[in-house]
Amino acid sequence: MDKVGEGYLSQNDFTTGLLNLFTGNFDVLCESIFKIYDFDKDGKICKQDIEVVLSYIPLNTINEINTNKLHYEK
Repeated sequence: MDKVGEGYLSQNDFTTGLLNLFTGNFDVLCESIFKIYDFDKDGKICKQDIEVVLSYIPLNTINEINTNKLHYEK
């Protein structure tokens, strides 16, 4: 969401980023999600990038996913 690369988000950056995530078309959404996962900003999502994301998921949630106990309500 930090378009200028300042290392922080202004209120405008944050608002624009959220609008893109929630109202953007498929291409905008994919680009935004890709940028979220590409922590080292090298244009690729590698194993280490995924490990960073997974490190923020509570352990009990990961265990539920691994044992197929996680159910979504429709």
